[in-house]
Amino acid sequence: MLITKSKYLIINKIFYQYLLRKKATFMEITNLTSRGFLLLSMLLTPFCLKGQADMSLLGENEYYFRIMSVSGFAENAPSFTVRPFTIAQHLNHESHPWSQYWKSNLSKGFELPAGLNLAFIEPYFFQSYNTTLPRGGNDGAIWQGKGWNSAVSFGAVVNWGPLHLRLQPIAGFTENRFFDTGPFVENYLDTLFPIDNVPRFGNSSYAWSDWGDSRAELRYAGVRLGISNARIWTGPAVHNPLLFSGNSPGFTHLNLSTYKPIKTYIGGFEFNFLYGAQKPSSWFSETYQLGRQAASYQSVAYSPSFMDGFTIGFSGVFFTRYPDNNKERWEQAKRAFRINAVLNIADEESELADANRLGTLFLRWVLPKNNFEIYAEFGKNDRHVNDRDVRMQPEHHRAYLLGFIKSVPLSSNRMLAVGTEITQLNDPRSSFTRGGSAPWVPGSMGRWYYHFNQRDGFTNRGQVMGAPIGPSSQAQVITADLFTNSGRWGAKLARIAYNDGRPNETITGNYQRIQEANEEFIERWEVRNIELMVGLSATRFLRNNLEVTAGIDLSYIMNEHYIKKNDLFNTRFELTIRRQMNGWLR
Repeated sequence: MLITKSKYLIINKIFYQYLLRKKATFMEITNLTSRGFLLLSMLLTPFCLKGQADMSLLGENEYYFRIMSVSGFAENAPSFTVRPFTIAQHLNHESHPWSQYWKSNLSKGFELPAGLNLAFIEPYFFQSYNTTLPRGGNDGAIWQGKGWNSAVSFGAVVNWGPLHLRLQPIAGFTENRFFDTGPFVENYLDTLFPIDNVPRFGNSSYAWSDWGDSRAELRYAGVRLGISNARIWTGPAVHNPLLFSGNSPGFTHLNLSTYKPIKTYIGGFEFNFLYGAQKPSSWFSETYQLGRQAASYQSVAYSPSFMDGFTIGFSGVFFTRYPDNNKERWEQAKRAFRINAVLNIADEESELADANRLGTLFLRWVLPKNNFEIYAEFGKNDRHVNDRDVRMQPEHHRAYLLGFIKSVPLSSNRMLAVGTEITQLNDPRSSFTRGGSAPWVPGSMGRWYYHFNQRDGFTNRGQVMGAPIGPSSQAQVITADLFTNSGRWGAKLARIAYNDGRPNETITGNYQRIQEANEEFIERWEVRNIELMVGLSATRFLRNNLEVTAGIDLSYIMNEHYIKKNDLFNTRFELTIRRQMNGWLR
């Protein structure tokens, strides 16, 4: 029996509505869903294929591939700065820890009549549980609220000559239990930071679905042209990129990009140009009637032939109202090819004055002989009036990140990788007096991912499309992972300062409002919402081709809602079950 996407979503909705009516417990829901997942896997097993094709990246697969490139196991690897890319047969050494596992997920597919090639994507089942607050990031269409969250995804890939089709929908359930959203949230709008980054999606449990990383494209000579709903990740960051990340659902976009480096005499080139439209959430305040937003994006990376492992590049995005007619859409799409998206220089009367612009310069340097990688990115939000303004206040609305990765081979099947990443999105002093509307209105001052002429902010369907730490925040992350032929053991330490500095400003009245909400006097230096987190995780390759990834994050949150000594603890549990199938794709 052919189960179409619409039938699957109907079955999924009925299933979760039944569970809600029955008031099933967390364990009952977990057991039922896990059994259904395993049954689906067993039903599909007879169609296992062997060979080689595309492997979906982002997440653990991509990070492992990156560690192996740092360690010298990957040949002709991409720069990890322009995505999406494909891996083909880059990892063809027999001695890296996951060599057997990696080969089993490279497929030539199943040859069909008329030259069609079909390959299936392994199904997986994700679930998480938050004890106190919504937590979780870089998870695409999944929003991890308080309580239980789940998702299931599977799909297929069809190739026909230069035509490449990938159907990979995802659907799930969010318990969305009640929690205190604080004194500054009204109708799901955070009045201190009024963008469409809602703290809670309604007041009840709900089921959801999304096209996931589905796409259709034409490929030739390393270049692709197509339409896609896949998530976008820009720059070299591992945790908190300055522009796009995997944090929000994907949005429909047209793109012209490379899927592997284009080799020339002077070096390799990668690029991505896209134009698409985001959607507002259904939960933003009725005060602002939001429409769709348009994004014109560009990214170019160059890896010189005379500097092995070195890549330098830039990314830029214009973000503005989505027009009603094709002529205006075409004009917006052409902005993706304008270099001043990076420099953020425009005259007051420019046609670009209505757009919010974010631009970054990035670099990545891999030293395989030393098993070491360093990467950095510097970005600007808001525009400079002219080149004189650039020289006078180059720090205006800047953001930056710096990170490194070091791998240590312990044996032929054991690899230790340590890394750190520092991300600064917090506002410099110039942003307290520049970037507001005229005349000034509350909430009009600009910040990273937000500008006064853009009430949505850099968001899609209620989630930030950039770094999961959110606007004007900062983070420091340290990780350690041990890869073996049976999986991975991992640990993480992180400190996050949410919306750092912005609550202190006087001009917008934020500090005065926070002072009024506190029962006792709070000094300006105390107006900080800080999270300290320690996490442990593991991926294990088990019998019967089961792969299980589990993790626990313990968070201590200080001054939640900027209320002095309003300290909370949150524990987030995560479990992903995947059935490995020989020859199937990830």
